[in-house]
Amino acid sequence: MSKSIKKNKISEALIELQARYTIISTLVLFLTEFYFFIDNGDICALDSFIEKYKASSVDALSQFANGLANDYEAVKNCLVYVDISNGSVEARNSLTKMYHRRSRGRAGIELLQAYSVVDQIRAG
Repeated sequence: MSKSIKKNKISEALIELQARYTIISTLVLFLTEFYFFIDNGDICALDSFIEKYKASSVDALSQFANGLANDYEAVKNCLVYVDISNGSVEARNSLTKMYHRRSRGRAGIELLQAYSVVDQIRAG
């Protein structure tokens, strides 16, 4: 089967699904608008997104928009300061949790430090 035939069949199936389930069109629009303000760092688009979906008839969408509104400053800062990340802190937390799981909760700080040293030696 050629790619164009597959593409046509997929398009037809999507059109049929959208006709049968009208929420799909709403979700596509929701995700498109969400990714727009995330990708562009547009705070005005964030504001209009929140206002539009706060009153949505779909509970999950209104809950999401209300969650964004509740954490507005944090979301806005993520859009403004794109070069700042807490990834290194999260990585350290993840590593500490992994050591704790490896020791099955029976280790003290000495064993956790030993795991850390062994991992540093393995890493080279």
